[in-house]
Amino acid sequence: MDSRACVFLFPVDSAADIPGDFRASVQGRLFETGVFLPQDDANSFMAPPRYPARLLLLNDHSLYIVPHPTAQQPTAELILDELAQLETGTSLLAGWIQFSTRSVKHHLIYNTRASRPLEKFIAAVRRRWLGTPSEPSQSAKFRPQIFGQELNVKLRNLLHDELGLDEVVLSQYFAAPAENQDKFLVFRRITWRPGHLLVLTSGHRLLWLKDEYRGRCNRYAGIAISVRSSSLLECFRLEKTSYDDLVMHFASGLSWRISICGADSDCAGFLRTLNCVLHLES
Repeated sequence: MDSRACVFLFPVDSAADIPGDFRASVQGRLFETGVFLPQDDANSFMAPPRYPARLLLLNDHSLYIVPHPTAQQPTAELILDELAQLETGTSLLAGWIQFSTRSVKHHLIYNTRASRPLEKFIAAVRRRWLGTPSEPSQSAKFRPQIFGQELNVKLRNLLHDELGLDEVVLSQYFAAPAENQDKFLVFRRITWRPGHLLVLTSGHRLLWLKDEYRGRCNRYAGIAISVRSSSLLECFRLEKTSYDDLVMHFASGLSWRISICGADSDCAGFLRTLNCVLHLES
């Protein structure tokens, strides 16, 4: 069977699961788990797919992105120690993954129908990349440090889905979605700034969650961006006229710039927590 005709994701747990037209491309390559991504079917009938069918394969040290042989693209090897940032996102049936290193970004799209095998695969990648979560405290009275506003249902569910089974929140800061009003003459336009949730976890990562799609607040969208907490170089609040920017710089050269509208004391408390972690892990 030509795997380009397959429209569903499926797990690749052994060599027997590899589609026949991929076997020459992966011959001799060792892996422990993987997933098949169908080709993008959003283009016209005559145009080639922008994203060909792919295999994602994972072993102890590397992630392999293997395009369909007809795509005439090379296999990409991503060394896990060189992975700087992992982004996943969905908006209704549209889903995407982006693996970023210092020098390159690998952007993949998929249809979210029957996407459970991919979610399990990404969880395995995170575990290999970040390592086993640490015990936050030996005390049964451990409580995470909570800053900012109370989580809404959308961001609470995003956080629940993103955390690993034995990964817990150490500290979090939430700036809820906020209304913007623009006025021109007698006309008024109302837009919404996305909600932003920053989380430091026991899984050695800093996590940024937001309900955003293409730069706008979207009730049907969710984005999760992860970096190693040890890669954080500095974080500070940049004060502006209306909304402030929370700015974070990482050792990879990547930066986060997050528009927030929250209490000064809560933001300052979260930044002190992050700077403490930065000091301990540097």
